[in-house]
Amino acid sequence: MTESDTATTVSVHVTASVPNVIPLPGFAPTVDVTVVRGKERFTTPDSP
Repeated sequence: MTESDTATTVSVHVTASVPNVIPLPGFAPTVDVTVVRGKERFTTPDSP
């Protein structure tokens, strides 16, 4: 898993091997997902 953080977004990348429930030759399921989301920013009149 890798994470990336900027002033406006957070990104997480996950790669994993998945257990093979039915043994099939040459079949090795994996998960490879990247999610990027924006950050919320709360401000006050003194700190815009």
